[in-house]
Amino acid sequence: MSLLKAERIPGKHSLIKALLVFLSVVFFLNPTLFASQHIKRKKVLVLFGFRPTLPVASQWDRGIRSVFEASTSPKTVINIEYLDLTHVYDDIYTRLLLDTYRYKYSNPKPDIIIPVFKGAVDLMLKHGPDFFPGVPIVFGGVESKFVESRSLEPNITGHLTYNNYSGTLEVAIALHPDTKHITIISGAGPIGRGWSKACREAYREYEDRFKFNYLIGLPLDVLLEKVANLPAQTVVIALPILKDSVGSKFVFNEVLSQITRASNAPVFTFWDVCLGTGIVGGYMSNFEEEGKVVAKLALRILNGEKPADIPVTQASKFSYMFDWNQLKRWSISENRLPQGSIVRYKKLSVWEEYKKTFVGAMAIILAQTLALTVMFIQRKRRRLAEKALRISEERYEFAVAGSRDGLWDWNLLSNTVFYSDRFKELLNYASDDFSDTIDSFRSLLHPEDADAAWAAVDRHLKERVPFNVEYRLQTKSGEYRWFLARGQAVWDRKGLPLRMAGSISDVNARKQAEADITERLFFENMISELSTEFIRLSADETDNKFNFALSRIGTFMNVDRCFLFQFNWEKTKFRISNLWGGEGVQKDEMVLDAHVKDVFPWLYQNLLIGKDIVISDVEELSDQEEVREEYEYCRQIGIQSFIIIPIQVLDAPLCAIGLDSINNKRTWSEENITNNGRSLCKHHRTQTFRKGAPGVI
Repeated sequence: MSLLKAERIPGKHSLIKALLVFLSVVFFLNPTLFASQHIKRKKVLVLFGFRPTLPVASQWDRGIRSVFEASTSPKTVINIEYLDLTHVYDDIYTRLLLDTYRYKYSNPKPDIIIPVFKGAVDLMLKHGPDFFPGVPIVFGGVESKFVESRSLEPNITGHLTYNNYSGTLEVAIALHPDTKHITIISGAGPIGRGWSKACREAYREYEDRFKFNYLIGLPLDVLLEKVANLPAQTVVIALPILKDSVGSKFVFNEVLSQITRASNAPVFTFWDVCLGTGIVGGYMSNFEEEGKVVAKLALRILNGEKPADIPVTQASKFSYMFDWNQLKRWSISENRLPQGSIVRYKKLSVWEEYKKTFVGAMAIILAQTLALTVMFIQRKRRRLAEKALRISEERYEFAVAGSRDGLWDWNLLSNTVFYSDRFKELLNYASDDFSDTIDSFRSLLHPEDADAAWAAVDRHLKERVPFNVEYRLQTKSGEYRWFLARGQAVWDRKGLPLRMAGSISDVNARKQAEADITERLFFENMISELSTEFIRLSADETDNKFNFALSRIGTFMNVDRCFLFQFNWEKTKFRISNLWGGEGVQKDEMVLDAHVKDVFPWLYQNLLIGKDIVISDVEELSDQEEVREEYEYCRQIGIQSFIIIPIQVLDAPLCAIGLDSINNKRTWSEENITNNGRSLCKHHRTQTFRKGAPGVI
């Protein structure tokens, strides 16, 4: 029947045929219209050689991110690590860093690595081929001399920085034409020596015109005294001071502020990040611009260019930059500055200072007038708009407010929750492993935090108290981590909440640091209290009081037994003089006052030579014949882990403190066990020996 109809209406058949041909052509010319589009983001690993609190950190971070975030091809995911190699740079720390990042970024590997500053660049040049073979590297923040002596692999290129030593010195001389003395200040250590050497070479051509004085690596108090008493007609050139000759470490901008306050001569340097510390200025580079250049090189590689085809680029442009307050301090007219100079912190006239305020106030008045007019005209539309939920716009606003945080959006009407991919990532969940329900979140809350968290939600929804609360959430691995949650609800005209959205930020590191500080302060207070009590006691009472001290340290260290060994003067006899056991621990009278040499010969020999004995698992001793007596004793008592620390205080006989863990195995920490135990034992031995107590065999 349909065929008969088709024969009667040939025009319809032709129309359908033409439509099918059109759709086929569109599909083959642009198949992505009908295919699910999945954009694979390129992974960028940035390794900063400094710590995140340094002023340069924000400039480099801002420069690199601005380029990648503005790029649409390719899309990227940026991971930033701060290595802090300006303060710690030895083989052990380097190996720990390499092992950490190899584990952290081995699967998936980064698509490109950007090391910045000498420590990070040197680390990648030496170890990059072994740990990240074949991964392109784009370096930044190093001078040409740093890479001239190194052979760069084909997968490596970068951008060289440069300090315009002559430019800064020339502008300083031009502003102070009567200058006769040039004082160079710099820090100690390899970094300080490297800067001062480069500066000395650059200024060699000026030595016949000026008298140079190099103050390198001086202790800070000595340096401050020196710069406060410089001869007349002197200018100071400041190089980085991160460490002095006595080992004190500094943040350059902080110590530079002290130097400029103390100096009786104007101070110049090479980096705009130092403006505001009291320096006059200089011919300066900008780390943010250098970060942009490095990121653009990385984008070229991510878009298909080979690093070997991209030559190492030279330093960015420089700018004459000055602090207006310091120009006034040293009586330097702005008319004498080089053309195009940038002057910061300039005090404005009343109009200049409040121009934006005046314009803003007028704009607000105009906006309010327009708003009232629009509100009157569109009253009906507004009523309808209040009922509509603008989900996409709100999510966009929350994403802009905190793109590094995990976002959530709770629809209180349907009781469904949107969790962003970043939210799930913070808890180590994949996108499809975490259901969009409020119960998914509720099940992860730590039992001790649940009541407070829901009470905060209730107060926000009912009383509109700001929602800002910290709680622990359980990750997929079972670990609990601390998060800071912020949120904001939306209410209807009747005051009923419609939805609540916000973010979570991982604050676990801060909370752990706070806990560590609290624990350390508790221990130090305990030591202080015990020390005070020891001082007040007689020699006979000191030994009894130490039994109480052993119970305190045993409880603090969360161990089951704590005891004290003591040698005689000749070190021929060695006994356990004090022993504390926790509640429920088997009493052991056998070792108390027993001579260790007879009962535990291996232990005796090691303590005699002052060796720390740290055993995390007693079963490690099972196949060692020389520790047979010690192993059998541990099996008999049930000891799973133990540590014994020899202590030598003043001229007193050698002693040692020991800790036993019976209920579980322990991994001993040098900070929490060795240092704390040694500190307590020293206090006891010092007080005992000073009082002349017979606390020896």
